[in-house]
Amino acid sequence: MKEHRDCRRVPVQQDIMFANRLIHPNCYFGAATVNISKGGICLSSRYQVVEGDSLFLCVIGDELQSDCLISELTCMVDVKWCQKIGTEKEPLYHVGLEYSDDRIPKAFLSDNTLLTVEK
Repeated sequence: MKEHRDCRRVPVQQDIMFANRLIHPNCYFGAATVNISKGGICLSSRYQVVEGDSLFLCVIGDELQSDCLISELTCMVDVKWCQKIGTEKEPLYHVGLEYSDDRIPKAFLSDNTLLTVEK
C-alpha cells in the first residue's frame, strides 16, 4: 500500500503533553514528536488514543521556561490514526494527528524548520 502524504515531514524531537478535551480534559499524557509537517504531527506515546478523537496538545520542555505565550505552545489536533509499535509489556504507539485549527505551535517553528518545508 502506498502512503499518501500532502506535506513533507520533518523529523523533530519535542516533548509534549496531550489531553482528550471531551473525555478527560484535565488529564494530560506525555508524548514526544516523531515528525511534524504543515499538515500535522506524528507523535510517540505509551497511551493509546482513538481515531477521530480531538486532543489539546501542549509543547513542554525548554519552551516552558521561555517568554512564549501559552497560545504559542498549544494547538488542537484530530487523531487520524493510532498504530501500536510496542509490546504488551512495553506499550508504545505512533499517533498521526492533523491540526484542527490549521495553527502550528510557534515552538515548532523556533528553528525555522517548517518555514522552509514545501507542500
